[in-house]
Amino acid sequence: MKKFGIFVIKPDALNEQDLRIIKEGLTSRGFSCDLCFRLKNYCDVMQKYRETDIKFKNKENAEAEIKGCGVALSAYRQLFGSSEGIVMLIPLRKESFKEFYDRADVAKREIRQQIEEKRGYCYAYVDYLTNPHLTKMTLGEYSILKNKDKTNINKAYINGIHLEDYECLENNFCLNFMVENGIISKGNKIDLDSLLDGFQDEDERIY
Repeated sequence: MKKFGIFVIKPDALNEQDLRIIKEGLTSRGFSCDLCFRLKNYCDVMQKYRETDIKFKNKENAEAEIKGCGVALSAYRQLFGSSEGIVMLIPLRKESFKEFYDRADVAKREIRQQIEEKRGYCYAYVDYLTNPHLTKMTLGEYSILKNKDKTNINKAYINGIHLEDYECLENNFCLNFMVENGIISKGNKIDLDSLLDGFQDEDERIY
């Protein structure tokens, strides 16, 4: 039986620059980008996914984990509302889940770093402990503030791409969730190259 892994392209990366970084980063590591599916209302789906995922893992600190995921998604709700994302279904080569995950995790980290460097800015919660508010700032500004107060400023995870956790990959959890919730389906299939070809300029949104 063929095995698959899952990447999710987040709403902030649905622009030409970031999508090209993602495609080139994945293909350079030997991943196929041919199986892509529209993820309608990214925030609602990913909240349900993360809550189900945490319960599946049966973590002792499940309540804290769910709260943390809610904080991460709140930034996307503020910035992108009900925007869409993309689910990428990646076939494994003749390799174990561990071998695949190790390659995929390196690709994810490289892609996130390139996206951040190309953007030159990030979003962070300032006054995190007392009155957190989401602020856009340059990477230099963030570095200065973080060095001054490591606990009261935290970068929001507006970083373009998500890789399922290893435990989920090993148990086909993410794949089953996306199929059962109608996301991975013929009706949602989209072509990444066609999306890239459709841009008139680098600032145009896909949807």
